[in-house]
Amino acid sequence: MWFAHALTLARIPLAAALWLAYRTPWSIVAIVALAALTDALDGKVARRARRRAGVALDAPSPGDWLDPLADKLFIASAIGVFVAHAPALAPWLALLAARELLQLPLAIAYGVSATLRARLGRLRASVLGKAATVVELIGLGIIAIAPAVAPPVAIISGALGVAATVEGIVRTRT
Repeated sequence: MWFAHALTLARIPLAAALWLAYRTPWSIVAIVALAALTDALDGKVARRARRRAGVALDAPSPGDWLDPLADKLFIASAIGVFVAHAPALAPWLALLAARELLQLPLAIAYGVSATLRARLGRLRASVLGKAATVVELIGLGIIAIAPAVAPPVAIISGALGVAATVEGIVRTRT
């Protein structure tokens, strides 16, 4: 499991690297791609480690809250980098990251509250949530290369992100 958590935590230094790479758009794309790769692999690695150790796949794990928190930190850092260098993009970037902005307080509460974790159980990613993450990350890469296309990219990402958030809330309440 430690390797899965290391993959998740790798997004934090990648978020810091964005600040160093901003002036070279293809470096931003490479860092975002690396973050996407760690996001895609951490869950697979964790599930494989659980099976090999004989641990139930639905057993609680720090990855339940660590993965979404790392995602949110990465996206927040990326948004900060873009806004610091191109403030006019701020509204579009906020829309692109609508899901992260809506879910951040929920993820923090889940991470620090044992009562909330016990009540809600293990949070599972949905297909819609995974799609929203993929679109956010692709959107960041696109905006790094072609900032002029920020509006349509942000609208698509924002709509998908809000839909994923609503779907997630409905799923945890049932």
